[in-house]
Amino acid sequence: MATITGSFNSLVSGTLSGVIGTPGPTGATGATGATGAAGAPGSPGAGVAVGGTSGQVLQKLSATNYDTGWLTLPADYITSVTAPLSVTTGNLTVDLTGYATESFVTTQGYITQGTADGLYYPLSGNPSGFLTSVPPPTLTNLTSDISWDGSANTGRLLIAGVNDIGGGQTEARLNFVSGVPTQPATGDFWTNGTDFFYRESGSTKTIASQTYVNAQGFITSSALTPYAPLTGATFTGKVNMAAPTAGSASLNLGVGTAPTTSVAGDIWIAANINFRASDGTLKGVANSNTANTFSSSQTVDTSSATAALRVTQRGAGNAITVEDSTTPDATPFVVDQHGKVGVGTAPDATAAIKVDANGISFNGLVFNPTATAAHTGGPDTLDLLVTINGVNYRIALRPA
Repeated sequence: MATITGSFNSLVSGTLSGVIGTPGPTGATGATGATGAAGAPGSPGAGVAVGGTSGQVLQKLSATNYDTGWLTLPADYITSVTAPLSVTTGNLTVDLTGYATESFVTTQGYITQGTADGLYYPLSGNPSGFLTSVPPPTLTNLTSDISWDGSANTGRLLIAGVNDIGGGQTEARLNFVSGVPTQPATGDFWTNGTDFFYRESGSTKTIASQTYVNAQGFITSSALTPYAPLTGATFTGKVNMAAPTAGSASLNLGVGTAPTTSVAGDIWIAANINFRASDGTLKGVANSNTANTFSSSQTVDTSSATAALRVTQRGAGNAITVEDSTTPDATPFVVDQHGKVGVGTAPDATAAIKVDANGISFNGLVFNPTATAAHTGGPDTLDLLVTINGVNYRIALRPA
């Protein structure tokens, strides 16, 4: 191997021979040179397809390079999404967290709309297959009871107005076909074609129709305005009673216990007829077949050709007894049942009048016969012992 050493600063003529040695390591990169002059423009590229309208998008028409065209998006083209859908970096994803799976829905007893249409009748509308004729409607697919949860305050059955069947005609939305159940349950409601019935607490009740109510003579509460209630009323006019008959009185007050409090005008019957006068005084009405006690003065004032007072005594008692002290008075004025008079003493059955020891006053002279005594002046004579104004006298008497 030849080795050349040294520096060459100029061309060396001649021929070099020998073996080329192993290349040395690459040297460091030199500094960037100055920018060269701009090259000539290239040929025009394919670019974006010409034409198109606002809202259209560019699409590939084939696998050939630059084969593109304008596309009008369909009306149902998705421009945005909402949960559970989302778009991230161009990818459409679905988050089903919190949504039921098919197996869950099945185990919860949910049914499809088609199954529901075959088992239940909707509360509005007229779905195909349920109402087979109009009128009248006929249920063809309802084969089981419709019930609502009694523990909830929801689930009312609301029936609005009437059903318009066209041509200006309407029909009822609810119709009960005539029929009587043999085993009605509480809450059942039916009609036999004449009356309506319902079942309550094991007993069948009949609903009274307006015709029935009117036939019974019932009236409305407003019609009772001119009537007096049994609880009490104030009459503003004169009350006239029907004339009594052999079978009925005109008025019956009822017999009971005297009220502990009463006001002027009150009247009642306890042992007797009683009433409160305008001044509040309690008074009793005298009657002809029981004893009456008068605590006030009584006056008989009449102008008649007959006696102002007549007393008829058919028994053994006195006809009249006048007392001036608590009964029994020891010195009463008495007219007995025979008309005999006793003044201050009991009557004498042998005399018309009998007076007590106080005697009789004649024109200011008190005449009081006290006894008789034998006359000393002659035979067959008596003296009448008399006290006149307190002086004792003997009046001679001789039998006729």
